[in-house]
Amino acid sequence: MLTTLASSQHKNGRLLLRGWRLIYTLSRQTAIQESSTKASVLLAFKLAKASKPFSEGEFLKECMVETSELLCPESKGKFETISLSRRTVTRRVELLDEDIVSELNKKAESFKLYSLALDESNDIKDPAQLLIFIRGINDSLEITEELLSMESLKGKTRGEDLYEQVSAVIERMKLPWSKLVSVTTDGSPNLTGKNVGLLKRIQDKVKEENPDQDVIFLHCIIHQESLCKSVLQLNHVVDPVVKLVNFIRARGLNHHQFITFLEETDVDHQDLLYHSRVRWLSLGKVCQRVWELKEEIRSFLEQMGKSDEFPELSDTDWLCDFAFAVDILSHMNER
Repeated sequence: MLTTLASSQHKNGRLLLRGWRLIYTLSRQTAIQESSTKASVLLAFKLAKASKPFSEGEFLKECMVETSELLCPESKGKFETISLSRRTVTRRVELLDEDIVSELNKKAESFKLYSLALDESNDIKDPAQLLIFIRGINDSLEITEELLSMESLKGKTRGEDLYEQVSAVIERMKLPWSKLVSVTTDGSPNLTGKNVGLLKRIQDKVKEENPDQDVIFLHCIIHQESLCKSVLQLNHVVDPVVKLVNFIRARGLNHHQFITFLEETDVDHQDLLYHSRVRWLSLGKVCQRVWELKEEIRSFLEQMGKSDEFPELSDTDWLCDFAFAVDILSHMNER
């Protein structure tokens, strides 16, 4: 009987030991998985912040695993558990976005007053983008300033269209119109139109909510530097550049052949940029890209038999003016 009891106690001791080992293993695995998830979120945030393609996460992981083999082989398995596939990075960034919006919503609920800053411009792929910034203040005089939203304007960009976008964002963020005290714009007609512009519509909406509230409209002068164009008389430079870009990019066959040509020549840039005539920044970037690809463009036009249509590329005086314009525009954009 004593032998049986001792055997039973020994068996229970082994079971208990196995149980503790299992608990320790599971807790350790849980800790590793938690750390791996945190690392995945952190790296996804870094990729998004640096405007890198989400697919680069897999390449980043490959680099970390191979580096760990050299520096800390015992930790290689931990790096292999970090999930950085394109879909995973996308989900992580979406979660981060939801968290940022949630935090901004919480802060917005305590705003006593807030103001907006609006800027409408074209990106390098040509669709118009409306940037909406917000600055709010609460009872404790704490000021919050954030990018509220970036809305793509795929159709028209009339004052009515811009107002619908702004109104949708205001409603989505549950911001009361009655607390809006100021709006800053860059002064373009579709924003400041007297009768149907965006600002007129915003003023009417605020008056509906609070008849005693007058919105203060401010004008941002950042784009006024573009007045230098008329003083510098750059038309003889800008017009041929815009004509050249449109010749290559506006025609599908030419555009495809040009991209193929650049790939074959192994240059740093793989395409030209479009120019929005009303934007100084856009003009500077386009001229800079054409200048950097001028030799490749000249060779491409000769290959296409179209070099006679753009004699400026072989004109030394024009090229000197072009170089001067590129330098001036780059300097102004850096300010």
